[in-house]
Amino acid sequence: MTGAPPRPLAGRRIVVTRRPEQSAGLCARLEELGATVVELPLIELAPPAEMAPLDAALRRLGSYDWVVFTSANAVRSVSERITDLGLAERTLTSRKTASIGPSTTHALRECFPGMAVSVEAGKHDAAGL
Repeated sequence: MTGAPPRPLAGRRIVVTRRPEQSAGLCARLEELGATVVELPLIELAPPAEMAPLDAALRRLGSYDWVVFTSANAVRSVSERITDLGLAERTLTSRKTASIGPSTTHALRECFPGMAVSVEAGKHDAAGL
């Protein structure tokens, strides 16, 4: 035996469709396991064409019982917009929040320190939430 780690994905080609800044760890691990990785990002993030509806909703955060986040990207976008508008983060952190999964929960805690996530979906999709 050579002591080399097993490469169970040798000879396999795997397409990763996430944005490069979100897929580096996954791609590296797949390559370690022997896969040939093809990076093909299929999602482009862009701000809304019209910011007024988002801004109005963010200004009314205090009137909502719950705020639901379905992606870490949404968390970061909302955090940036709250900052741009000069709104107090506590307006969001005092609301009950739901998260689609661990990455989204991590982003919430990173962007809004001290935030308590009220619910994290057990199954990380809309039905689970």
